[in-house]
Amino acid sequence: SEPIFTDGTLPARLLVTPEQNIRRLSLSFPVPDTYSAWPSKPLQLIGEVLGHEGEGSLLQFLKSQGWAEGLSAGLAALYQGGALFNIEVSLTEAGFAQRDEVVEAVFQAINRLRSEGISRERFDEQRKISELQFRYAERTENVRYVMSLAARMRHYPPSMALFAPYLYDSYEPELYRDYLDRLTPSNLMLTVTGPGLETTDRTELYQTSYALAPVGEPQVQRWREAGVNPAIVLPAPNPFIPEDFERHASERPDWRPEQVVDESRLAVWQGDDARFSLPKASVRALLQSPTATDSARHAVLLDLYAHLMADSLNPKLYPARIAGFHTSVKASRRGLQLGVSGFSDKQIELWALLVDQLQRVDFEPRRFEDVKQRLIRGWQNARRKPPYQYLHVAQREALYQPFWSETQRLAAVDDITLNDLVAYHQRLMGEAQWKVLAYGNLRAAEVQRLRDVMAPMVASGAPAAGADSSPTQGGGVAVVKLRDHSNWRFEVDLPHADAAIAWYLQGADDSNEQRALMGLTGQIVRTPFYHSLRTQQQLGYVVYAATTVLERTPGLTLVVQSPVADAGALHQASLDMLNTFSDTVDAMSQDEFERHRRALLSLINRPHQNLASVAGYMWDQLLQQYLAFDRREQLSAAIEKLRMAQWQAFYHDTIVPEPRRSMLVFSPGARPMPGGAWSSLKPIGNPDTFKQQNAYRVYP
Repeated sequence: SEPIFTDGTLPARLLVTPEQNIRRLSLSFPVPDTYSAWPSKPLQLIGEVLGHEGEGSLLQFLKSQGWAEGLSAGLAALYQGGALFNIEVSLTEAGFAQRDEVVEAVFQAINRLRSEGISRERFDEQRKISELQFRYAERTENVRYVMSLAARMRHYPPSMALFAPYLYDSYEPELYRDYLDRLTPSNLMLTVTGPGLETTDRTELYQTSYALAPVGEPQVQRWREAGVNPAIVLPAPNPFIPEDFERHASERPDWRPEQVVDESRLAVWQGDDARFSLPKASVRALLQSPTATDSARHAVLLDLYAHLMADSLNPKLYPARIAGFHTSVKASRRGLQLGVSGFSDKQIELWALLVDQLQRVDFEPRRFEDVKQRLIRGWQNARRKPPYQYLHVAQREALYQPFWSETQRLAAVDDITLNDLVAYHQRLMGEAQWKVLAYGNLRAAEVQRLRDVMAPMVASGAPAAGADSSPTQGGGVAVVKLRDHSNWRFEVDLPHADAAIAWYLQGADDSNEQRALMGLTGQIVRTPFYHSLRTQQQLGYVVYAATTVLERTPGLTLVVQSPVADAGALHQASLDMLNTFSDTVDAMSQDEFERHRRALLSLINRPHQNLASVAGYMWDQLLQQYLAFDRREQLSAAIEKLRMAQWQAFYHDTIVPEPRRSMLVFSPGARPMPGGAWSSLKPIGNPDTFKQQNAYRVYP
């Protein structure tokens, strides 16, 4: 087969100017293929060390200089006769300006690894971690697993396809050195992606500006002489590899969680599902406060705090991630959510690290500014998503309270300082209430240890009351309740030529009966909707109908993105389809109705594949106040009670001839919109004003 790069091509530099506001370096090195070397895993081991994010890592050094936000390393492509090893660095503005120095630091890390080599101890540690991944793998969907096995057969002997990716069978230090000796400045394809680069050409398909040129010999020589950096060292032994794999007998007869702690500021539920015999668990927590996101400024501060906390914890927690744990810190509408999942052994130790960091705001000013700029770039890039994706965000902007758009966040973020974050953190921690779910292989004594670990967070302060004017004064969320016979339109201007719509039809209330009726409608119309607009009319390449549940409020959303029709035509085609389909609704036989009912019940009650899926389902119920943890059962019972005539009447009353309560979110793209049914919808000028003029359903 032909090599990716011909003789004399490298070293080379490719400059790319993107549409989005991103800055990135990609260092690619052609190396021999690893088909025959799979038992020794050379590129996996090299990638694991260079891509490490713990203390003393390349990434930590780049962050300390204010140059990088993220880094990854590993096999990028494998083909007959060769492979491509890639190191990718997400840059800050300062790092983009100093990109040659960033490349130098990468070669310093490579030189460190080359000089010290892949030790036998490191190989054995990675082998142990890989064995644990294989032995205690969570079950996945059968079709996905079969597809993965089929893909493996291209790279491994068929008899080894089940476990070859996990098998570290042969320690070969000379082979590792041979691969490392190919990660040199002379064998480099350097891709620089960012704004303001001098480009000379455009790609034919996407019209992306680029320039390709050799790297000058003086620069290559400087990289050759990079040496080693005392701040960049190899990873220490991993302290988070679990050792206790006992699967405790469940202490509870029911798989539904039970509340085991009920204090003024802390509520803890514990549960287990003995059907899954792995020694794993999941612990999730919500820090809830009425002022956490009650303004755009507070929402930005919560975002900043969540990202800075995750950033600060990353060097300590990265080894845990390698050892099979997943940790998360994220801002939500209700407050700050934290989670640890994976092996049950050492989970409480990980929670101790999280709680310790929660009590401090000792972030470095440089990292504060870097994270702040990263959030700003993300908000600036938000409207460059595919239109149909962004319209879902806009839909929630008009229907959720609190909800702060990227425009509002950008307006609020500029003058926020680290001192502001310190003051916000102090207030947040002093008034917050905690909800915790511990699910899986944890004994009652371990849950008590978790409660003791969290004790400092709830020892002082008192739950705060929200402002009287807020519909979510308890710290929950609210969803706009569209009035009867009110149909709205919300235009969103996006920098994309395609027109797109997300047409939301809301149920009358949030009862199980309405959820059942809307769910059944979505089940029945989704295939005819796709067939009509995509297959027959060919209006767009993105066409779907989906049931939409906002907290407990049911609805149906019809989505189309089109390069050939305007948004008004997409709305009209959707309306026509629903009305034409009413003949099918009226002519439906009882057998057809039962098939749809059974299909929906099967979807709702499909078995959980693993403990993580059950734990996530339980957590969602806890957040939505299903404290009996019987959401499926309630909805299934409501679906079973539906009669065909009842659903037919619902369709004619709520869906056609025009929806009873709806909101058309649309982006016109490059096509003008002549008059039509869309123009009779009431316009939403300002989403905040719209929300103030409507009633809410409030969810704690």
